[in-house]
Amino acid sequence: MKGVLLFAVIFLTTLVGFPAAVNAQMGLGTWEGSAYAGLSTYQGDMVEPNFTLKGSEFALGFGVRNFLSPQVALGARLWYLKISGDDSLYPSIEERGGRMLTKIGSILLVAEYSPFGVAGDPASSRKLSPYIFLGTGVGFVNHNVNYNQINAPAETIQQDEENSKGVYVLFPFGGGLRFAPTNSWNLSLEASLMTPFSDYIDGISALGNPSSKDWITAIMLGFHMPFGGERMIKPDDDKDQYRPGGF
Repeated sequence: MKGVLLFAVIFLTTLVGFPAAVNAQMGLGTWEGSAYAGLSTYQGDMVEPNFTLKGSEFALGFGVRNFLSPQVALGARLWYLKISGDDSLYPSIEERGGRMLTKIGSILLVAEYSPFGVAGDPASSRKLSPYIFLGTGVGFVNHNVNYNQINAPAETIQQDEENSKGVYVLFPFGGGLRFAPTNSWNLSLEASLMTPFSDYIDGISALGNPSSKDWITAIMLGFHMPFGGERMIKPDDDKDQYRPGGF
């Protein structure tokens, strides 16, 4: 865990410090507003496979980011996710009788890197661009677990009830593909993993496997629209000036 935290700090610090010289040279700084919708699921004590979309829930969110270079963007996201688990769906844990629905409101700071340049840059004709991202944030969690119906010792149930807290530090990372049919808006499809480095995101730990931490997965479709700033290098009609203001 310490190694992951150190990498996240170094990565984000590097991205914050690097673009100053680039901005001065290229006159970048376009902001982009985003809306997200998709599915969220999780890997934990109430799902049996390592990954499954069985019982996945709807997820949505909003975001804003600033392009510090044609490859690098920093932004913030507000995501609302739900994850659910039901022991009755899996024969190996069916006897325990647990069910849960966890609601997560998250505030995330994310650094994105597009190695080939971002799609939609007017300085190029690129329509598709892959990207990766890494970030950190905080999740406000509302647990809803049927503790009173779980088949387990009372002291074990009480331990999980008492240790399930409402706020977690989150570390999201993942990747996606951006598609820009025009310079005025673009779409993205991305998959992300988010870890709280905790086994209590589902409200269950001692009742399950305390040695295995929970993970949250989100598959999101994004709609993005730039506003303000000077977006990359864009000549005007007479080819003698750069045109400010969006794509």
